[in-house]
Amino acid sequence: MNSSQYLVKICGLTNLKDAIDANNAGADFLGMVLHPASKRHTTLEKSLKIMTSLPNKNYVIVFGYDSYEFIINTYQNLKTPNLKVQLPYKHENFLKIADEIKFENIIPSISVINENSIETFKNLEDFSFVIFDSAGIKLENGFIIPGGSGKTFNWNLLKSVQIPFFLAGGITLENVSSALEKVNPTGIDVAGGTEMSYGIKDTNKMIEFIKLIKSKPRIQ
Repeated sequence: MNSSQYLVKICGLTNLKDAIDANNAGADFLGMVLHPASKRHTTLEKSLKIMTSLPNKNYVIVFGYDSYEFIINTYQNLKTPNLKVQLPYKHENFLKIADEIKFENIIPSISVINENSIETFKNLEDFSFVIFDSAGIKLENGFIIPGGSGKTFNWNLLKSVQIPFFLAGGITLENVSSALEKVNPTGIDVAGGTEMSYGIKDTNKMIEFIKLIKSKPRIQ
């Protein structure tokens, strides 16, 4: 990966074809959502198929407020040297899971609501990077799914952030250039902006999205 370029994480992959297309398009990270309540949820078996078919790639498995046992067991079943776990920073067992999996393998996901949201990020230097996303989706039963709303938030709140981070939440071909100019993130995390429908990618959108981002020189 070239540090002079913005990095791209294509998330919400649910099948091998889309994973191959994302990789061929130049994605730096391939993300799969293992959180059962997500509309982009994929299974352990499908994730294994993707990872064994495309070895030695950078993978991220994404969880919500799932149980400690489910997260650890899933990680152990998929574990490879290039696998990271994306986990809500407010998960009640965040530190316990980070200690078990190792901090360098954890990507904290932070829902940005207002200025106070940013204050929680002051002690995250132990992680390679974090992901800033929109507030989660609250279901009718009261259950909250972190991220995945397809909505943007006030990017200006991130201007003072010094740690490496990926920007997520409603990023599309139409607004990604503005996002890069405003906050100069380490990378962009996109799911819905490259889809035809939930969990099904549009290959041309992925190609255009990654090509556009890689054409922008990153401010060092």
